[in-house]
Amino acid sequence: MLIRLPMYRLLICCLLLVTIGPLSAQTRLPFTHSHNDYEQAIPFKHAFDKGFHSIEADVWLVDGQLLVGHDRKDIRPDRTLESLYLEPLYKALIKRKTRREAPLQLLIDIKSEAISTLDALTALLGKWQDKFPKNKVVVAVSGNRPPVNRYASYPEYIRFDGRPGISYDAAALSKVALISDAYGNYLVKGTQSPDTAKMRRTLEAAHTLGKPFRFWAHPDNPEGWMRMINIGADYLNTDHIDQLAAFMKDIPQRLLDDSVQQSVLHTAPVLMPYNRIIRSAGQVVRFGNPATENHDLDI
Repeated sequence: MLIRLPMYRLLICCLLLVTIGPLSAQTRLPFTHSHNDYEQAIPFKHAFDKGFHSIEADVWLVDGQLLVGHDRKDIRPDRTLESLYLEPLYKALIKRKTRREAPLQLLIDIKSEAISTLDALTALLGKWQDKFPKNKVVVAVSGNRPPVNRYASYPEYIRFDGRPGISYDAAALSKVALISDAYGNYLVKGTQSPDTAKMRRTLEAAHTLGKPFRFWAHPDNPEGWMRMINIGADYLNTDHIDQLAAFMKDIPQRLLDDSVQQSVLHTAPVLMPYNRIIRSAGQVVRFGNPATENHDLDI
């Protein structure tokens, strides 16, 4: 039996919205993070133009200059933090008047000695504070950092990448922009399988403190990204900017389809005796027991 009455369409659409809505609202898409961004063909600009929320740069203090590179042997005098990141960021935010809903996070991973490098970084960023629009840039210091009890002594524009399991007093916690840990610390011993229960406990602890959480070095592919979304991680790390950008563009439809399959179909008795929904594109969604009911509702 095929029914095409407006009242039935309205009924089924209302039921779908009521059922899917709460599940969809619980799924917040994570931030995108460009790992070791300086290794991209076009540092900063590629990730920024793709709408990434967080960009990572490793820095070394060499002869008074903050140079970008993963290892000491990789750095070159012309690849400075200022030329690769601060100047392009200024042009993107001011000259092009780029509009972004969320502030951009620059994750500065200090590779050289913590205090002297951070002092140089503080001085450099101090020159740029009046140039950047207010509340548009967050600088989070990772890697080699000062002791936690010194966090509050740094200027407002310097924040830190925290770690789980550390006890922060109120002053230090206010300086923590996010909390991070290695994905490898959450694998079941002797396997490559993640301990999702442990991961969720760590996420919940960070969220209780009001901080987003990042697992670094998680599998950098669609399966790994989807796993991070499913456990509620706040960041997706990648070395593959275009692929992750495409994945994020497609993910709302994936989540909607999952909601239909996992939610609507489990509430099927409300919709009986119609146990096959035929979407306009021709996809058939089945539920209920076809042996007892086998009617169609074309929406």
